[in-house]
Amino acid sequence: MGAMDLGRRFDFLTRLAAPLREGVRDHDRMRAVFESAFEFVGLLSPDGTLLEANRRSLAFIGATRDDVVGRKFWDTPWWTEGERPRLREAISRAARGEFVRFETVHAGVGGNVASFDFSLTPITRRGRVVFLVPEGRDITERLRAEVSLRESEARFSGIVSLAAEAIVSIDRRQRVTLFNRGAERVFGYLAGEVLGRSIDMLLPATAVQAHRDHVDAFAREHVGGRSVPHQRHVIGRRKSGETFEAEASISKMEIGREPIFTAVLRDITERRRLEQTQEFLAAAGAVLTESLDRAKTLQHVADLATRWISDGCVIYLTAADGELDPAAISHRDPVKLRALQDTLARYPVRGNEEGATLILRSGTSVVLPEFPDEIVRGIARDETHLQLIRALDIRSYVGVALQGPKGILGVITIFSGEASRRLGEHERLTTEELARRTVMAIENARLYEAAQRATGARDDVLGVVAHDLRSPLNGIVLNARLLRRQHDPEAVEAILHAASRMSYLIGDLLDVVQIEAGQLAIRCDRQPAAALVAEALTEAMPLAHDHALVSAAGDALPDVFCDRARVLQVFSNLIGNALKFTPVGGKITVGAAAEPDAVRFWVKDEGSGISPEQRERVFNRFWQAAKGDRRGAGLGLPISRGIVEAHAGALWLEDDTTRGSTFCFRIPRAP
Repeated sequence: MGAMDLGRRFDFLTRLAAPLREGVRDHDRMRAVFESAFEFVGLLSPDGTLLEANRRSLAFIGATRDDVVGRKFWDTPWWTEGERPRLREAISRAARGEFVRFETVHAGVGGNVASFDFSLTPITRRGRVVFLVPEGRDITERLRAEVSLRESEARFSGIVSLAAEAIVSIDRRQRVTLFNRGAERVFGYLAGEVLGRSIDMLLPATAVQAHRDHVDAFAREHVGGRSVPHQRHVIGRRKSGETFEAEASISKMEIGREPIFTAVLRDITERRRLEQTQEFLAAAGAVLTESLDRAKTLQHVADLATRWISDGCVIYLTAADGELDPAAISHRDPVKLRALQDTLARYPVRGNEEGATLILRSGTSVVLPEFPDEIVRGIARDETHLQLIRALDIRSYVGVALQGPKGILGVITIFSGEASRRLGEHERLTTEELARRTVMAIENARLYEAAQRATGARDDVLGVVAHDLRSPLNGIVLNARLLRRQHDPEAVEAILHAASRMSYLIGDLLDVVQIEAGQLAIRCDRQPAAALVAEALTEAMPLAHDHALVSAAGDALPDVFCDRARVLQVFSNLIGNALKFTPVGGKITVGAAAEPDAVRFWVKDEGSGISPEQRERVFNRFWQAAKGDRRGAGLGLPISRGIVEAHAGALWLEDDTTRGSTFCFRIPRAP
């Protein structure tokens, strides 16, 4: 803008600000100022509401004052959808007292397209912004002249050659006449490979005819030697065959009677990729909050990844043994999906130090833009496996660890074939962000499952309390009444026995709660292993009226590091169970043997044993071997396992096909 334009704008704003600062009391005066302006001008409140607009502004879009006054400025017909975010940001800045100015393009009635030098000027009163003055000046002709001038100068001074953007010119027959260094960087060709040849070589085959039709139509327009800029998105093709999206400003000039078409292109591949990534992560966020079912959530994530960023996806979760199991498998091609499922079923990743297992061990992401056959042969375990992997057509690969708060939960792997784009650093970053969100979803699902288990445990506890405490409580009441009438000593013993049963059950319930919360208190010190076995047998003797208790403790047992009372509680539970299920006259053996870092204890009975289908549930809370069996609350074994695990040990049911059951537990040696 020249000095004269600046002077006119300053004079206009000075005349406009006076009635505004006075509270717009002089409406006629303000209207006169508006209509005398040579610019398109309006008046806004600081929040962007349009308060006034001059006639030229309204005439440009074919609207009346009532059509637009009172609406947010960005919602009026002057602004396109793409320009509205920039306008809202500009109004926000101006409302803070900042003068804002930028160039923009508007479409008016009758297809009239014009470029404007647009500004927002804040009007203040007592240090506070009370109004904003939007002003737009038509600079279409000036821009056209500038484009023409730039092209002319570029042809003769070499500026075009040095421009960062790709600049390509073609003649009427659509042969390339100008190809600058920016174009060389974008398309991958040297200028000598392109000049004089058809523009078709820079376009994908599907876009050639549409481009020719567009240029022919553009050529028929009469412009009288002026430059006519057209803004549009185009698809280009690089020398490598890769297609890309670009923003193009296309102009036409007639030199003599020969039209010259020039396009200034900006490669927007990365911008579009970032936009697509944001769209993908937004879609992933919706999927991850859709369900608390972990299996469904992971499958949805795998399907989403194959739709947006890759051809296939496998999500592995860490199994109980520390290896990886596929939790979700997806592929765009149904045939390859079945092949992938078959391959993973026949050749699990366990023991393989490549790919997902390597990521699990290191926690480091892996990016392979190229997936050569050497890698395939290194992964394959036999010829069949090799052919199965090759059939999947994996040409690029990304693997990312699912890093949870307490360790790696699993691995996400994505891969693409020859016909798709190569996966690289951008896909690694996207997959890492997806992995972070997936971990949050897995943790939420885990917490939900824990809450469900807690709810079930609560119901189980209520059932136990209602059933198992009612019987001793009734005994207490009945014997208390009998004692009141007869002063019977046996009634006193019955009351004490019932109260003891209730106290024991309540103690078990409290132990379960503490174990579930990870808060079971143990106080460890050095204890002789042989003495623990002997004391456990001594405490059990009064209960073994019709059974034989036998010690099988080895010689010279080392000391263990444990909480003596808690280990005796484990013995009591195991021996108590053995006495319940061993026939009269049967034998219960309590033994111990030294191991390199621990002492293994066991309790063996001569009962009917535990069937294979019941073994998996034997350590479940409140589980009974037989329906209706109320010889216990079903808490002894889970409490015993919790106590042993709190000692960094293990408790298990020995796999024994002979008669009876053997429960073993291991306690670490004392240091």
